[in-house]
Amino acid sequence: MKRVILSVGLLAFLAVVPGAAHAAQLTLQTSATVVTLGSLVAVQIYGNDFPLGADGGDFSLSWDEALDYVGIEIANPPWDVSAWDDSTAGDLYLSYVDVFSTTDTPGYGGTPFLIATLTLVGVEEGSAGVYIAPAQVGWSLAGETIATGYGPPVGVEVTPETPEPSALALLGLAGGSLLWSRRARRHEKIIAR
Repeated sequence: MKRVILSVGLLAFLAVVPGAAHAAQLTLQTSATVVTLGSLVAVQIYGNDFPLGADGGDFSLSWDEALDYVGIEIANPPWDVSAWDDSTAGDLYLSYVDVFSTTDTPGYGGTPFLIATLTLVGVEEGSAGVYIAPAQVGWSLAGETIATGYGPPVGVEVTPETPEPSALALLGLAGGSLLWSRRARRHEKIIAR
C-alpha cells in the first residue's frame, strides 16, 4: 500500500514539474534587427503560454544607448486600463508599464496576445539590446498570481545611413559627367595642337 501511495505521489509530482517548466512568459519581438541611424524600430511585447488567460499585470523595459525612446503604445483591446512611467526614458528605461483588462481575459487557452509596442530610434552606431523584466505587481487572473517568466532580450544593430538608390544613381551620373567632360577637354587639347 505504501508503494502504491509513493508511486501515485511520484507520478503526480512528475506531472506537475513539467507544467511548472512551461510558465507563462512575456516576450519581445522587433520589427527589424538592423536599422540605420535615425530610423525607428518597433519592439512588440507579447504574452505567451497563459493557459487560463490574464486580467493584467506589469513589467519594466530598458535598452542600450544606441537607441533612444520615442514612445509606447498599449494594445487596446484587450487592455482598457493602463499606466506607465516614462519620466526615466532619458536614462534608458521605463520603470513600469501596467495593463489591465476589465472586459475579457487575454490569452485564454494559451493564445499569444499583444500587450504593447515600444518605439525606439537608432541614435548611435553599434549593437543594442532591449530588455524586459518584472516590475512590482506581477501578472494575475481573478486575483490569483500567475507565475510569469520574462523573455530573453532582443538585439538591434544600428548602422550608418545608406544613400537612397536614386542618390546613388545621381552620384554615378555626376561622376560619369565629370569623366566625360575631362575626356572631351583632353580631346580638344589634342586637336588644338
